Amino acid sequence: MSLSSHLLLPAWQAWRRLAVFDQRFVHSALSFPGARALAERDQNQAQAMGYSSDRHWQARHALSPALDRRDDWMTVTGRSASLASEVEVSGQWPDQPFVALGTHWGAGLPTLAHLSTRGRRPIFVYREEPASVFKTSAERWAQALHLRALNILGGVITLGGAYAQIMAALEERATPVVLVDAPAEGRPTLLGRATRFQLAVRQGLLNMLTRERIPYVLYRCGFDPISGQRQLTIGPSVVPDDPQAIADHAACWLESALAVDSAQWRLWMVSQGLLEATP
Repeated sequence: MSLSSHLLLPAWQAWRRLAVFDQRFVHSALSFPGARALAERDQNQAQAMGYSSDRHWQARHALSPALDRRDDWMTVTGRSASLASEVEVSGQWPDQPFVALGTHWGAGLPTLAHLSTRGRRPIFVYREEPASVFKTSAERWAQALHLRALNILGGVITLGGAYAQIMAALEERATPVVLVDAPAEGRPTLLGRATRFQLAVRQGLLNMLTRERIPYVLYRCGFDPISGQRQLTIGPSVVPDDPQAIADHAACWLESALAVDSAQWRLWMVSQGLLEATP
């Protein structure tokens, strides 16, 4: 069952290119080990933060990671261009080198595929998980598949010495992609101010962008909660001059994503360490 859930079923879904709200896809997403329990816990946390939910909230919550697993297979089987074409795009990437800033909202591989098809090789910046996180061989194989997809689309940079690699990527006109709502894990943060909450954003990234005057673009990639259409929204290019302004911008961008659909945020389980109610 574990091998089927982590690898075989997502491969079939990629081959069939099931629509987001196809009932077979929704059922398999909710049936993924631990998905329903996690969705219930996260729904309670979202409601505690004042976000309302409907009877389909848990299904939409489970769909984002399911789409990631499907998209991995789309990519490693040579269909990243098709993956990019599935997404309705609003906005455009700038011509000059920049850093793309996203959040853990939605399922982001179409963003990397879209950048790749536009000749802006995406380099995904992430924290490498310890081997102990993956309890079964199926989970380890699924993670290896995901990393293979990321490398096919452009490459990866792991945290720890990332600064020099990000600067080198920009010199090569590649596009570093960073998720700004990642837990700080003891590193210094700035509180970005939005209307409903403040978001803790790692200060090192903000300082680097400001010090080097690196243009950044905020984006979000999810699906329409009514139609199921996958959507990529690209914000304007900004040349930063103040770390606090970037943090505020990121917080407002996450707030706008949660207003579209709070079910698609992947970090409700650690939201108490990331979000604080705005005074």
